Amino acid sequence: LSHLQLSGNRIGNEGARAIASALEANSCLTSLVLEGNSISDRGVEAFAASLAKNSKLQCLGLGSNKIGHTGAIAISQAL
Repeated sequence: LSHLQLSGNRIGNEGARAIASALEANSCLTSLVLEGNSISDRGVEAFAASLAKNSKLQCLGLGSNKIGHTGAIAISQAL
């Protein structure tokens, strides 16, 4: 599995944190699309932390979520 598309599944911040935790051990997923899942800054901050430990993921789609200034800064600093 190299691409996972989970858009529009109401994942929210709790689901985002669980997925972010799993990404830390990821060895094959290169693309993850989570558009329209009501993920806010808290969920994005979890992804930012996991990206520091994950060199495999190349594409993370987070459009149409509730990401504000704080989340945008966290994710940009992780890249």
